[in-house]
Amino acid sequence: MIERVTVVGDTKTACSVREIPITDIVVETLKTWRKKQDFRQKMDTSIKVNLIDSDAFIFANDDGSVRTYSGCRKIFGRFIERNRLQKYNIHFHGLRHTFSNMLFEMNENPKVIQHLLGHLDVKTTITVYNSVDGEYVRQATDKLNDKIKKEEIFAQNKQIENEKQEQKKSVSAEMSDEEFDDMFFDLLEERKRRKQKQDDMEM
Repeated sequence: MIERVTVVGDTKTACSVREIPITDIVVETLKTWRKKQDFRQKMDTSIKVNLIDSDAFIFANDDGSVRTYSGCRKIFGRFIERNRLQKYNIHFHGLRHTFSNMLFEMNENPKVIQHLLGHLDVKTTITVYNSVDGEYVRQATDKLNDKIKKEEIFAQNKQIENEKQEQKKSVSAEMSDEEFDDMFFDLLEERKRRKQKQDDMEM
């Protein structure tokens, strides 16, 4: 008779040994899980181990042994069926991809995401775990369009300013000294009138 035994060994790669900061919602969920485990072992006399001991596995079977990946997948599968989510094709390992994609869409540094996922090579993080949807691509295109429009407006304004300067140079070059002097004195008179009008309004 062949018996399957679960053995807790070393991690798959050296990069898998790491500290991972967790979000507030995960902290609160783990606290809730701890309370649930405490309640279960008090109510179920068949549980002979301390499920909330400091050395216990966080997600353990009732005998204290580690819950395997296949066991977690089965529980997740029952959750999907219970909530009638089969049509969305949600897979247990897909949660890891969702975590990665959310960070990519927030423009997080790929090396940071690599560390969080425990990948040995950042290429794995970028090529395998970075799938983008149409909305993400559309947002990137919109940013590019905005940049192009701003540059076009700047170029148009610059061209208009240059044309105005050239027009002024052309007009002044065609004027005689007397005409230029007349225009200059007219501008000074206009400036005086504006200053007088402003002073009258302030009184």
